[in-house]
Amino acid sequence: MKDLYLVSKWALIRRNELVDIPVHFEIHPDFLHELPREAFENAFREIGAMFYQMYTDMADDPEHFGMPLYRIDEYDYFSSQAREARSAPWNLCHLLFCLFACGRFKGGMFVADTAEVRKMNKAKKTNLLRRALQAPSCEGRYPALPEAVGTVARLKQRAQNVDREVRVWTKK
Repeated sequence: MKDLYLVSKWALIRRNELVDIPVHFEIHPDFLHELPREAFENAFREIGAMFYQMYTDMADDPEHFGMPLYRIDEYDYFSSQAREARSAPWNLCHLLFCLFACGRFKGGMFVADTAEVRKMNKAKKTNLLRRALQAPSCEGRYPALPEAVGTVARLKQRAQNVDREVRVWTKK
């Protein structure tokens, strides 16, 4: 039952904090060099859907993702267990960020340097998170679109190049 654990509650809170991508939005031309506008928009929406699904899956089955299993009725908001449960859903997103930040395309496949990922990644239970995403129960649940991976990689590259907040889209 997803409401049994603190981490399930916080995974849903994190999911609900995700930004709704508007129907029409402007895209900086730097992101349209390798993909046509429609492909970029589709990939960007896929990425949003992936994060939504991951947080939903974490809430439904926190054990599968190696999340801390502290019962809601046993810990107050200020306990160390509650703090751990609040930050745990963020770990998977941070791991994905590190993979994209340290990766590149090689022979049509996206690869990340393990040593660089380890150096950058401060999230806990990385192996459990990686295994959770590779489990047969996750196949087909998250996008396998190369455009989505490439879009995230381009966002990462742009952020690295300008070393400031990257504005990908703005509401019209």
